[in-house]
Amino acid sequence: MLLEKPMTPSRSPVVHLMAQPVYELDSLLPAAAECLDRALDRPIQDSTVLIKPNFISRQNAWLSCTHPALIESVCAYFSSRGNRVLVGDSPAFGSARSVAASLDLPRRLAPYGARIMELKLSRDGASRSGEGPALARLPDEVELVINLPRLKAHKQMAVSGATKNLFGLVPGARKALAHVRYGQSSTTFAHMLLGLLPDCPETVSLMDGIRAMQRSGPTDGDPYECGILCASHDPIALDTAIYCALGLSREDVPLWRAAWEKALPGSDPDAISYTGKKPEQLACSMQMPHQLSPISFHPLRLAKSFCKRGLARLRPTG
Repeated sequence: MLLEKPMTPSRSPVVHLMAQPVYELDSLLPAAAECLDRALDRPIQDSTVLIKPNFISRQNAWLSCTHPALIESVCAYFSSRGNRVLVGDSPAFGSARSVAASLDLPRRLAPYGARIMELKLSRDGASRSGEGPALARLPDEVELVINLPRLKAHKQMAVSGATKNLFGLVPGARKALAHVRYGQSSTTFAHMLLGLLPDCPETVSLMDGIRAMQRSGPTDGDPYECGILCASHDPIALDTAIYCALGLSREDVPLWRAAWEKALPGSDPDAISYTGKKPEQLACSMQMPHQLSPISFHPLRLAKSFCKRGLARLRPTG
């Protein structure tokens, strides 16, 4: 069945795509600054910025998580402009601090005064404007969230990108419960992810596609030198640009198809404006999973996660 084409928004989503083959800071610092300069719609100075990487797990962390050199580059960008920098995520299992330690981030981020934090549900329970899991309560002073996804193949969603990485704003074990509730169908899970976007804070996404993960994911794939760095104020548009660079169709990617069905801005590649390279100029052929399947969470593992988080809340903080 042919789907009706989404209506073109009055202002086209803008994506900045560029080639970036290495993680060396001499090259990455100016590249990240270029992406952020193009994606931000105003200067961010003397404010508080939350950098939200992909801290999925300590397993295979240097490939499954956002590369620490990109996190450092973004911290340097905002710190140099007088901003207070927070780095936070909420892994389904484990803690943001333990994943950050496996990436040597406490040492790397110390010169910028960046604080690593856990994203947690507020005590009164964060509200949702629709169905789906509640998002974490961010510090009131946060003016902007910088979403730093790692480009990865994903055994349930085909590709994990900017929109999927915002699922990390769902706190801890609630993320695992959302997989249990919505994850038996890739289509249902994709619609749940899109349903989170209206409740997300203002966000700019900068995707780490320098060394991607192929064949499987989100933790157990293989490295692929994709050599792409890209940014946008619109996570759906950023993902669409990457799908095009990978040579994928909407039928290949449940999240893209769901966004198209909802006629969401950013899902139509013809309506995206590019300030750098175009997807066809950065075409890459990383391998996708052969077959999509649900990602399940064993009940015993869920129970252990809840117990650990409950014990952590009982420990004294001082």
